[in-house]
Amino acid sequence: ELAHRLKELPKEVETIVFNSLVRPRTASNLTSPKTFPKAVDAGYFDHYAPRIGPNISIPGDVVKRYDGRILAANGRIEANLKAIVGKRLKFVDLYETSTAFDGKHYADRFLQVSIDAATKKKRALRNQPLTATPLAFRIGGLTGLDNMHPTVPGYALIADAVLAAMGSAEKTDKDEAYRQDTLLNAIPDSLTLFNAALALLGVAGVFDGDDGLT
Repeated sequence: ELAHRLKELPKEVETIVFNSLVRPRTASNLTSPKTFPKAVDAGYFDHYAPRIGPNISIPGDVVKRYDGRILAANGRIEANLKAIVGKRLKFVDLYETSTAFDGKHYADRFLQVSIDAATKKKRALRNQPLTATPLAFRIGGLTGLDNMHPTVPGYALIADAVLAAMGSAEKTDKDEAYRQDTLLNAIPDSLTLFNAALALLGVAGVFDGDDGLT
């Protein structure tokens, strides 16, 4: 139905951009029960758990199955859209983009930004839960406080994927994206306490739901 509605858009709409679903295992909020697990590259952690959410443990093979289902769904969606909408459609493969910057599973996949032009100090942003000490940013950076919605640099990566799908070689300025992100440049002092409180609520079962994954 959506494809047919897109097809009916007037000819003045020259380009229709459609984003795929991201790879489930790349969600920052979905992490290993271990605080800082070693990257496993192409493999999966034994178990996963949400940083913010119900106190559940999800086996790695279940997460792998989710990945496969979403990858297959993306393929069906792309094929259906292209068959009906035609050449105006530009399909953005965010499944691949999220995998390309999956620093949670691959040690060498991250977004490196320059945070100080004068000192040439750099920072690696990863798709891990945003974590900080009372004094400084520690890990994460591609998503914000909810560990789901992208930060400005995270959105810049999505913008690059959209530009590429539209046939443009242009890239967003990731250093400028970092400078424009007020959260990453001023991690609140309360973040450590905030994370600890959420962890305690999870242990208490506040977020629990009946999803059959425990």
